Amino acid sequence: MRIVMSAFAALVLFTAPNWSQCGQASLSPRNGGGSNPSNLNAFNPPVLGTTFRLELDCTVAVPPLNGLAFLQGRVSTTAGVMTRGGELLLDLSSPRISRQIEVGDNGLVLTPTWSIPPNDPSLCGLPISFQGLCAGGGMLQLSNAIDVRVGL
Repeated sequence: MRIVMSAFAALVLFTAPNWSQCGQASLSPRNGGGSNPSNLNAFNPPVLGTTFRLELDCTVAVPPLNGLAFLQGRVSTTAGVMTRGGELLLDLSSPRISRQIEVGDNGLVLTPTWSIPPNDPSLCGLPISFQGLCAGGGMLQLSNAIDVRVGL
């Protein structure tokens, strides 16, 4: 068993590190049926030894009043479940890798970063799907999702 600490969370991995299976880092935006705004963006793929950065822009999703921006990453996706806030694209029963919440006013833009260790092959191939939720002015709005795979 190996425990990996990151800026997001602790993850327990039960597989032995294997550099030969470390593929290329990737990211792919996903919006299910297209009902959610595309207000979650990634600036770069999650490459070992770099800083991975996301941006959840709630200024385009809900009225610019006192509000909340919530972003989480999970290891599994779902085909899409319609909710009152839009289409849920994460499997909430899968392990959570990250969670970040910000409360503020006059529009929220959440920009979390994750410094990915350079020499940890146990992170290679780790799939993470991110989705945001914006709340404000009595409204809830889910964002698009971004699916990533940690790699070289």
